[in-house]
Amino acid sequence: MEEYLYQHFFRVENDHWWFAARQVILTRYLERRVPPSPAVRLLDVGCGTGAILARLSALYDVHGSDESPHAIEHCRKRGLTKLFTGPLEAYPPSAPFD
Repeated sequence: MEEYLYQHFFRVENDHWWFAARQVILTRYLERRVPPSPAVRLLDVGCGTGAILARLSALYDVHGSDESPHAIEHCRKRGLTKLFTGPLEAYPPSAPFD
């Protein structure tokens, strides 16, 4: 993705109808299939700038992974800390995700 898009998405993805609706749809879908609990570990692969991660962090133990350092930088601006930069194949061994 072009670097300038990360800054743009970071600014609009909580208010723009497309991004906001996608967050609501995904959250409702997960809540029906995986009851919210801080004991439930979720991994968002390709987490982008972290808007969905931030929303789900109120419900689950969320972790994010993205190959772009720019995306991860924006996730950190949202206060997210359980992040990995790199391809999924290089993700460090950890407890399993739900």
